[in-house]
Amino acid sequence: MAVAVAVDVPSCIQLLRSCSAVAGRQLHQLLLKSGHVPSSLPPTNSVLLMYARGSPLHSRDARRLFDEMPTKNCFSYNSIITALFKSGDHRAALRVFRSMPDRNTFSYNAVITGLTGAGDLDTASELLDEMPVKDAVACNAVLHSGWRLC
Repeated sequence: MAVAVAVDVPSCIQLLRSCSAVAGRQLHQLLLKSGHVPSSLPPTNSVLLMYARGSPLHSRDARRLFDEMPTKNCFSYNSIITALFKSGDHRAALRVFRSMPDRNTFSYNAVITGLTGAGDLDTASELLDEMPVKDAVACNAVLHSGWRLC
């Protein structure tokens, strides 16, 4: 006997936050098949973050979801940037960052830290110079990478 279950936005977000990437992917697929996927930004961002936190193999799922999102915010952009750096595609992460309509300190920190981790100290330093309000996270990422290169 099948039982219909209504999925509200807070429940959907909480379920996705508590799932591993594998279970979350299964939940996402189940929600898509059932037609119960909320179209608002918070649950879509939760799915995106779940994929971003998963293995680098999930970065394609994250990118597909990001590209299909009709509305994006800083959280959406920061999540896909994190996923792209995690998968080793720092050029794609930088392109997404450059396409952001609004950037916040977290956005700059994520990209600067990712670029220094990828060994691109020149671009990281340029972004640090461009950053409207510099903070310790970004400065330390560049300084730490500079020391590693000596």
